[in-house]
Amino acid sequence: MLHAEERGDEDAGRRARAGWSPIKYTAITTVLGPAGATVITAVMLATGGVPVPSAHTVTTILPELAYMSVIAGFVGVLGWNFGNRYLGPLNGVLFMDVVPITAFVISALTGVVPAGMQVAGASLTAPALIFNNLYLRRVAQRTAAAAAAKAAAEKPAVKATDGKTAPVAASR
Repeated sequence: MLHAEERGDEDAGRRARAGWSPIKYTAITTVLGPAGATVITAVMLATGGVPVPSAHTVTTILPELAYMSVIAGFVGVLGWNFGNRYLGPLNGVLFMDVVPITAFVISALTGVVPAGMQVAGASLTAPALIFNNLYLRRVAQRTAAAAAAKAAAEKPAVKATDGKTAPVAASR
């Protein structure tokens, strides 16, 4: 059985979403996320996997639910989608990778003394992120250069008036 990448499904999906605005993509993911969570919660409640919360418990967490739904869920994802559209995925992914390092730094600044292993982990993670990003940039440049060379090589040739073969000029 072929994987999605081998069938081209992933590229087809990416091409289909390429024209979507960040607002459309965010709206769809904002609807599908809670819908999936609702189904999972309903199944867990129905099977007794979790106890049914009281009405009081639900009302006490409404502000947190509203924040997670509207601010983190919609505004945060919308900002992420606009940022990735502006910066590109190669740079945008750095922000996701920097979250643990940012949490580590904020904890240290607020008085939490990091353990030796945390310092060692952060010391390894930060350079790894930088070097990986630089490597991916080189790969992207080589891929673009190879694609440009292939496109240039595939241009049809025509006979010039002096009998020599010349590339076809691009038509406007």
